[in-house]
Parts: sequence; structure tokens; C-alpha cells
Amino acid sequence: MRNPILLKNRYYTFIMGVIIAPILETIIFQATPFYLVEKFVKIKKKLYVYLFLSPILFIHDFSLGYVITSYIVGWVFAFMYYVAYYRKENALKLVALIHFLNNLIAYSIHYLS
Repeated sequence: MRNPILLKNRYYTFIMGVIIAPILETIIFQATPFYLVEKFVKIKKKLYVYLFLSPILFIHDFSLGYVITSYIVGWVFAFMYYVAYYRKENALKLVALIHFLNNLIAYSIHYLS
């Protein structure tokens, strides 16, 4: 199955996939699970619950290669969110920016090569 965002024109793909998606996905797949785990999980190892749950939510497709890649990328984003939060940095902005750069590279490779 092809990515529906890629079926649109380049400008739509850039706006949705490179600018809007990183912000929304960071809120939905890193920030929200983090706050829910912090609030409702009553064990000492909350980090492990979060680092398991967040990447699973980040998976967008069901092809094996994409699932593995998405889980790894989702885990890295979740870990970066966790570290930034506890270092008192703006975790949402940091992860969204890194996600933006990741999507920009993917967009550039796809459309400019």
C-alpha cells in the first residue's frame, strides 16, 4: 500500500509530511503517552512502560520493514522526549524539530533525487 500523503502533489506533501506531521505526531505519540504514563502508571520503572508504548503507537503501517523502522524511530523519539523533559528542556519543540529534520531528509531524497 502506498503512502496516501505521497499520492498528492509535492507542496501538499511538504506541508503535511514535513511541517504539520512532526508537530502532531510528537504531541500524539510522544507527549500524550508520556503524560499518561506519568499520571496513571504506579510502578517505579515508568520509563520502560513509556519506551514500549510510545513506539508502538508511532507505527503507521503494517509491512514488516516499516513496522521495524517505525518502532526504532519511535523509540528514539520517545527516548529523546524523556531525556529532554527531565533535563528541563522543551521536549515537545526538540522532538518535533528532530522529526521535522528527519521528514525533510526523507522528502528531499524522495522528491529531489
